[in-house]
Amino acid sequence: FRYSILFSLLLAVVSATSAQNAQQPKVLMDGVVAVIGNGVILKSEMDLALAEYKQNSGQTFVPPEMNCYILASFIQNKVLAIHAEVDSIPVGDDYIEQNLDQRINYYIHQYGSREQVEKILGKPIYQFREEIRPQVREQVLAQAAQQDIIKNVRITPTEVEEFYKSIPEDSLRFKESQYEVSQLIMDPKPTKEAEDETIALLNS
Repeated sequence: FRYSILFSLLLAVVSATSAQNAQQPKVLMDGVVAVIGNGVILKSEMDLALAEYKQNSGQTFVPPEMNCYILASFIQNKVLAIHAEVDSIPVGDDYIEQNLDQRINYYIHQYGSREQVEKILGKPIYQFREEIRPQVREQVLAQAAQQDIIKNVRITPTEVEEFYKSIPEDSLRFKESQYEVSQLIMDPKPTKEAEDETIALLNS
């Protein structure tokens, strides 16, 4: 009988807790947007990149393709980082810490204060620093891999120009004009006094 009472009490507690949780709206703390190799791209990384885009562009509206562009850049960095690890390209811990400091200071400068950055992130900066350490390491590795890939590439501006000229015009995408620029050029006729003054200045 005693065990029955305890079981009934536990059941009541569990039921009350479940009912309370059901009434409370679920809040997404973070999420995985993509998986590349052994690494992941978090929703918080995408949100911060979009907030940074808004801050830099001064726009409140984000074009739909911007999400794809940011995601593609994240994927590219991770692929290059995997390439760097496979090729054992060395990256020093001091350099990673320096990049972390620069990243945090950049965000503070962009948004005005540590408090504002933490408000956007929804977490303390020290926690965010530890969370983005793998991401910064990946970016450093990606940069090292990119430099390793293009270190032997030699191309001149003339070769670039010739390449673009070789593309048939009907293969180029047509883009509507967004701006029209006009320029008014006026050549004022100098007065006799101005000419005499200039000649005297030159003679002196």
